[in-house]
Amino acid sequence: MKNLLNHRKTLSLPYTFLFAFLSSVAITLLVIFLQPGGFFDSMQVIIRTPSLIVLNGFPVLLLVFLLYFITGNMFAGASAAALIAEILSYANLLKLEARNDPLVPADIALLREGMDAVGEYKLNLHVGLLILIAASVLAFVILAICFPTKRPHWLVRILSSAALIGLAALSMIYIYPNKDYYESLPGGKSNVPQVFNTYGFPYCFLHNVNLYPVTEPDNYNETEVESWIENTSERSTAAITPNIVYVMGEAFTDLSDDPVFSYQQEDNPTYPYHLIADSEQAISGHIVVSLFGAGTANTEFDVLTGMQTAMIADNTTSAFRVVHHNLDSIARFYGNNGYKTWFIHPGQSWFYNRCNVYPYLGISDLTFEEGFAESDYIGSYISDEAVGRNLVEKLESTDSPQLSYIVTIENHQAYTYGKYRNPPDGTLPVDIDLSEEAVENLSVYFTGVRHTSDMIFDLAEYLDALDEPTILIFFGDHRPNLGADYLSYKAIGSDIGQCETMEQTVNLYEVPYMIWANKALCQMPEYQDNLSKLELKDGNIISANYLSSVVYELTGNIGSDAYWDFLCNARRILPVIRRECCLLPDGTYTDILSEEQTALVDKMHWWEYYRIQNGMK
Repeated sequence: MKNLLNHRKTLSLPYTFLFAFLSSVAITLLVIFLQPGGFFDSMQVIIRTPSLIVLNGFPVLLLVFLLYFITGNMFAGASAAALIAEILSYANLLKLEARNDPLVPADIALLREGMDAVGEYKLNLHVGLLILIAASVLAFVILAICFPTKRPHWLVRILSSAALIGLAALSMIYIYPNKDYYESLPGGKSNVPQVFNTYGFPYCFLHNVNLYPVTEPDNYNETEVESWIENTSERSTAAITPNIVYVMGEAFTDLSDDPVFSYQQEDNPTYPYHLIADSEQAISGHIVVSLFGAGTANTEFDVLTGMQTAMIADNTTSAFRVVHHNLDSIARFYGNNGYKTWFIHPGQSWFYNRCNVYPYLGISDLTFEEGFAESDYIGSYISDEAVGRNLVEKLESTDSPQLSYIVTIENHQAYTYGKYRNPPDGTLPVDIDLSEEAVENLSVYFTGVRHTSDMIFDLAEYLDALDEPTILIFFGDHRPNLGADYLSYKAIGSDIGQCETMEQTVNLYEVPYMIWANKALCQMPEYQDNLSKLELKDGNIISANYLSSVVYELTGNIGSDAYWDFLCNARRILPVIRRECCLLPDGTYTDILSEEQTALVDKMHWWEYYRIQNGMK
């Protein structure tokens, strides 16, 4: 053997480069083979889109050559490249099977937490695939021993390595993050796990590098934030433990209240909602959310965590995609105080990664579309009536106290006549001429609004008959998209979509909310005392991230948690905070803040960054 090794022939540089290329192809194919889904199905998509061949193979080729120049042996570099790329793909396989969530670069920073969580799952380790990975790495090791390759001069190796690193950096700046290219790829993008299984793990993994960034605030000081944690307020309210029911209505607004519509009172789609929201048992107004026409999960994030999606990063992001570990939330706060917590959403569990995010936020009892019957559908989506029925069944089967969080889906776009089995007749009570598209959008959308209103009215009637004190928080997630370039809004003369004034800008993101107490809760002196101290201003317009702090205050928890105490105080100083402008307590809008107000916004940003980065530290 020793004699054989002494007579090895060193591969020339051209052969070295050829085998580096062939090794990269083999590793890339193995990486795609390791990812879930059908290998040939993925390859068909990739081959039909030649650019995906390059985008999946290029990083592996780059890694092989870089490690070749570092080690001085091409096959040694290929063995290391195979180990890195294949282990990442294997980890992606395990994560998808365990959590239906792909491996993204941000997960690398959470390796320790991921290892700690492995014991929670009954993982199929795919021993055969592990053997395949080991065999491929070993094969390259043997080739490295038996076939030494041309070792370039050390200066060439240093310069080449630097050039490859520069090329990798440029590709990560201009190529892999390119959203226009990503959106141009065939197929839908909402099912992120399926996207990874279709377009190839190498490309998708690199596309997600800093796709959902968390921007560190200017002059951030973690030690200072930690000094705030024990700085709770003095107790000024009496603690009570009512049942707490959150219901978020998909695209729910009070657009039908616009004066352009001449509805008879009971015919207005929001009439049942107003019977509850305008009653003496309710507080009602508008919350300001992060996006128009989309971003349901962002509103969920803002309401549940008390944080603002807009403060996560300098650019628009998907809030749930930055949640990788346990975070504090209003659900966790009440859960830590003896509440049972659960979540209902009649949609797919993978959408917005809810199946993973809600446990991170302290809710592990989850119901998705699988918990509903075929008869519960009304067109493409499960009806709000079915959601209300499911909620009541859950309330009756769970001991008090309990916190439930419900996200409906029936009134999700698109608003075409095909949305319902029995479409509306396409008439609207208006004295202006509307295009057929505007009539279709509005009449179908209002059908869904009416169904949501009816469900909330029925739910409130049920809750009002309970002996257990109960508080109901209902709100919309965002205004609906009713045609390109605000088509239906413009058709009725609404200024939705115009941002010439600060008030118009904020109004674009306003949706209704109400906080309603059943009779049993209204009869409690402690609740009435807490209610009297809220200091909500005329119009009751607040940022969505304040909504749960109002619930926290109504249930008498001031002095229990420094962060929620901070939000209760911040709401009184700046009821609405947006990048463009803020709403002051006297109802005026401004984009120029005082030193005190600026310090408050900065403090909120610092709090948020600390909580996202450190989780339940």
